[in-house]
Amino acid sequence: EEHYLGIKNPEKTIDYIFSHLLNPWYSRCDFKTEDLGSFITTFFNDSVNAIREELRKLSIDWTKLGIYITELCRTLPNPLHKDHINFPSYNAIVPFGIIHGDLKAQNILLIDRSIIIESYPDIEVIGPENSRRPRDVCLIDYANIKQANLFSDLADLETSIKFQLLGMETIKWEELINLEEHILNTLAPQATTKGVRPIQLPRELQIALSSIVAIRETAKKICEKDQRIEPLSFFVHLYVHTLKNIIHKDKTPAQKLYAYISAALILEKQLAKRRINGPDSY
Repeated sequence: EEHYLGIKNPEKTIDYIFSHLLNPWYSRCDFKTEDLGSFITTFFNDSVNAIREELRKLSIDWTKLGIYITELCRTLPNPLHKDHINFPSYNAIVPFGIIHGDLKAQNILLIDRSIIIESYPDIEVIGPENSRRPRDVCLIDYANIKQANLFSDLADLETSIKFQLLGMETIKWEELINLEEHILNTLAPQATTKGVRPIQLPRELQIALSSIVAIRETAKKICEKDQRIEPLSFFVHLYVHTLKNIIHKDKTPAQKLYAYISAALILEKQLAKRRINGPDSY
C-alpha cells in the first residue's frame, strides 16, 4: 500500500500474487453452482440500511429509480432503489476453492530479501535462487481464509486499488469516469485503446489501470478453465465488494461517492444488460 505508486510495473507484482502465491489454492478449485441473485439479495438484506444512511450523508436520494450523475452528465440506475435490491434467482457455474478472504493492499508486503538475509544469515530461503521477480512479495493476514468463489479475492483487490490507493484529492472526476467506462465494458480490458495508443489517463490512473488489467487477466484465465463460467459471476462479486466500500469507516466521502458511481455503472453495464436485474428504463 505504502509503495504502490512507486512500483514501476505493479501488474507484474499482481500477476506474481495470483500465478505463484495463490496458484496452489486456485489451481485446485472446483466448479459449483452459485445463485448470484441470492448472493446479492443476501448482501442487501444485511447492509441496505447502512448504505442508505451513508448515501443520505452524501445528499443522494436513494428512493429514486435513477440518479442523475453530474460528473457523467447522464442518469444511471440507482443500486439502492427497491426495484434494484431484490434480485431474481440466477444460477451460474462458478470457480469455488480456497481464497485469502481479505486480499487488500495493506495485506500485500514488498520485501527486500537481501536485507533480511543480511540481518538474519541463518534464515532459510525457500524458492529458486535465480528466480527473477518484480520484488519479493508476500501476503499476510490469513484470518479470513475460507472456501468461496475465487472471484471474491479478485474483486477485493480491484476495489482496494480503486477506493483505497487512489489520491482522490488530485484526480478529476472525468478521469475516474473514463477509467470506469473502460474497465466495466468487458471482463478483460486492455491497457491501451485500439492496441495503439495508451488510454488517456494521468499517471496514477494509468498505474491503476495496469493493475486492474492484471487482475482481470487472472479472471479471464479462471473462466477459460471451464466454458460454463460466465464473466457475470466476476461482476456480481465486484458489485458487492464495491458497495461494501460505501460503508467502510476508513473511506472519505469522495471515495464513497466514487464507489457508489462505480456500482451504478456495474449495474447498468453488466447486471441489467444481462437481465439479471432491474427494469430497462430508469
